[in-house]
Amino acid sequence: MTDQETELLERGACGRGRRTITMKLAALLVGGAFIIGGCANIMVLESTGKPELERPATQPATERVSLLAEVPFDFDKSELTPEGRTRLNDLVANLGNITPNTIVVTGHSGSIGSDVYNEAMSKRRAEAVKGYLVGKGIEPNRIYTEGKGETEPIADNKTTEGRAKNNRVEIAVIGRWSLSSLEPGIEVVPILFATNRTRTGHNVPDGYFGDDEAKDKPTDRLTLGRALVRVPPNHVKGRVEQPSWRRLVLEKMSFRMFTALNPSIHFSFAYPIEELTDDDFRSELRQSLVASKSRSALLYVHGFANSFADAAYRTAQLSFDLRAEGFDVVPLMFSWPSDANDVNYVSAKDRVRSAAQQLAAFLDTVVATTGVGVVHLIAHSMGAEVLATALNQLGKSNLSATGRDGLYRPKFNQVILAAPDIRASDFASIILPAIESGHRVTNYASSNDKALRLAKHANAEPRAGDTGEGLMEVSGVETIDASAVNNEFLGHSFFAESVPMIRDLKELLRVGARPEARGLLPVRRRAWTYWLFP
Repeated sequence: MTDQETELLERGACGRGRRTITMKLAALLVGGAFIIGGCANIMVLESTGKPELERPATQPATERVSLLAEVPFDFDKSELTPEGRTRLNDLVANLGNITPNTIVVTGHSGSIGSDVYNEAMSKRRAEAVKGYLVGKGIEPNRIYTEGKGETEPIADNKTTEGRAKNNRVEIAVIGRWSLSSLEPGIEVVPILFATNRTRTGHNVPDGYFGDDEAKDKPTDRLTLGRALVRVPPNHVKGRVEQPSWRRLVLEKMSFRMFTALNPSIHFSFAYPIEELTDDDFRSELRQSLVASKSRSALLYVHGFANSFADAAYRTAQLSFDLRAEGFDVVPLMFSWPSDANDVNYVSAKDRVRSAAQQLAAFLDTVVATTGVGVVHLIAHSMGAEVLATALNQLGKSNLSATGRDGLYRPKFNQVILAAPDIRASDFASIILPAIESGHRVTNYASSNDKALRLAKHANAEPRAGDTGEGLMEVSGVETIDASAVNNEFLGHSFFAESVPMIRDLKELLRVGARPEARGLLPVRRRAWTYWLFP
């Protein structure tokens, strides 16, 4: 095998430009073959040079994964910092049931100093990381180190802040994880996601994405990927089992944490977050649909004060609880920085429009992959405004297309707004393009939603999901008053926590049943009808 170099394009925490990997190194990664991959995909090329798709439609017992980390270093130092040790400990902890094939450790430096000096410094940094990993029990013959000096900056070397970011080591772990190693009774829900959140640089799944908006140019803000969520064996329908803590701001209660997360009784991440290229995301989505019983997907958009983990756990719970004989949905998620940490309602509102722009781009990607009428959309609270704004930005002409039967049809199946935190006076106009393009839109509202009452006071305007001052009469929207089945404390998450509500959602998604066929009771007002739970 020659030393001819193959270009490796990387995305995500490791991907700020082009990288190279020699064929000699690549041959080490998998015996007899070599790997070309980015932050999220692994593709094996056999000696014939023909690509072979690794993942079949059904979930395999083992699967190749890539795991990435970045370790910062102080200027002109090759000793690990306390933060660097913490990130390496996170990496080792996240290996879990992953069997590493090869770990590539690449050192980098800022631009102060000669090329020779900086290359040597970057090599010493890579060796320091290798030594630490070996001390944690990783076999040294699996770790490959190299130093790139100042040749691959991720920030501007003209500034102190930029040079500090360039003083780093990047780590790529290539290996396999096994579903058979999971505890008995544990179910894993794979979620395909898009987010415009920033990466934190940590590899711990629930801390992989932060609560700031990605600062890239608008066309590069979306990160695509896959998250694997454990559902505990004794899961109760309508609950996201978590340790005894919540934040109380419109959607959640907050107390000190009294119990630690336990995967045997709580929702948790099964494996590290895996970023995907656009092509690999589309491939995974197509294969997931082929494996689905109903050949359909459900895309969830969360509301205010949700972390990435909050959103992933809710997406997993919804898709899991909606399962029925002969019916399931491929879970998709769009997560946006909704101020889970600062709990700033005004700040989150300011991010709605930019989040909607990214969601609109993601919706285009999804429907171009799945075809017309395959994907259901559901959005909660402030996320409903994100979704409605995205559909409004796409416009009537871009929300319908020719189906397989040659007829012009809506691009999406059901459009569901749950407890929408949208100004009531704006609701009809913002959702109009979805209605005019033939989409079936449902508004699940309630009169005992304490969170929307707070939102009303914060905005000095009634909300579309609050029926306390009367129902929104919007032609073309099926309005369901769920007050009778809304018994949770804040009355805001009833769409996923009320068992009758989940049952109603299931029939709406499964066969598109009309409200009367789902056992709901009609209430007629002149030429308009809304519906009640019995």
